[in-house]
Amino acid sequence: MKRSIFFKLLFGFSLIVIVLAGLILLFAYQPMRNYFIGISFTQLERLAVSLEPSILPYIDNAHFRELDAFVKSTGQKIDTRITVMNPDGVVIADSENDINTMENHRFRIEMQKALAGETGTAIRYSPTEHRQMLYVAVPLRKQNKVLCVVRTSIPFHNIDELLRTMKRRVGWATCATVSIGILFAAFFFLGFSMPLRELVRASRRVTEGDLGVRVSLKRQDEFGKLADSFNEMTNRLHLFFNALSAKNEEFNSIISSIREGLLVFDGKGRILMANKSFNEIAGMDQVIGKHFYEVIRSPEFSDLAEKILDQKNAVTGEIIIRNRIYLCSAVYLHTDEKIVCLFHDITELRRLERVKKDFVANVSHELKTPLTAIKGFVETVMDSADKETQRHLEIVGRNTDRLIRIVDDLLTLSEMEE
Repeated sequence: MKRSIFFKLLFGFSLIVIVLAGLILLFAYQPMRNYFIGISFTQLERLAVSLEPSILPYIDNAHFRELDAFVKSTGQKIDTRITVMNPDGVVIADSENDINTMENHRFRIEMQKALAGETGTAIRYSPTEHRQMLYVAVPLRKQNKVLCVVRTSIPFHNIDELLRTMKRRVGWATCATVSIGILFAAFFFLGFSMPLRELVRASRRVTEGDLGVRVSLKRQDEFGKLADSFNEMTNRLHLFFNALSAKNEEFNSIISSIREGLLVFDGKGRILMANKSFNEIAGMDQVIGKHFYEVIRSPEFSDLAEKILDQKNAVTGEIIIRNRIYLCSAVYLHTDEKIVCLFHDITELRRLERVKKDFVANVSHELKTPLTAIKGFVETVMDSADKETQRHLEIVGRNTDRLIRIVDDLLTLSEMEE
């Protein structure tokens, strides 16, 4: 099933938009994840730094039990786990667990960085909490000496949940944007394809022979110019075909008025054109589309056709069709590879020629006998005649010989024509 250009454009645009939206969501997820993790690290670091004024007095006075109570109270209020460790990695306060049951944290990744004087960050599995956690460890110094390390942490699933929420919202927003874009594209492509459909419908009507069709597009863009060009083209075609029809009618009238038979056939012998005179010669009402040997049952014409197809030159010959004699002149058209034949009826001419020859032969025979007798009598009488009579007889004899020679010439000419 053929799809219209509207559906092709809309499908292609929708596919591109959906793929681009999917790629954007795919490649935007990791930067978005890193962004939220960075924000969380920053907030945890600020929280740890903000706790420094409150924690240092407990450290200076070695009030570790009070520190643990303060950390537990503060951690519950801000919903963040707070852990305080001495430089040896021993936990001296934790907001969620009993410090006596907690193992040494000296070799934790974030702790190693904090003991080195830097802010340590890590995302790892917590053996204590039994889940993935996000950690920030900040060293608390006094006189360039690390007194303790304050570590703040939150469960990583909080960020995952936030990311999932953001993904859903961004996904729905993207779907809505894509849908609106596709809707607007559909309206745009519909307006783009409607003029094309109108032009296609008009073109089909032209191919069906309706040259009076016109396309009415009230537009100032390329489609409007195309419609104007189409209308101009159909108008010119209409004028051209009218002129061609008039010429064709004139040509057919001329062909029909020719008394000689006209026949045109191709290299395979199939008849392409024939006038009324040829139809009368062949004794058929319709010969176009047939092979010439179906119409003209004449060995002479078959030989003539074979000769012109071989020589591809003009050929003339006499042929007999239905007891009539025709002078056939055939010409090979090299441009179209067609043969044009003209049939001139010479039956009456040949009959008159035979009558003339018969008349000449009969007259010659009929004249020669009395002339021979006259010559014989002249010669006989001349022997016994006087001089005056002989002179007259010599004149008669000379003219008789002259007539005999003329008769002989007529007989010779008659024999040559035969």
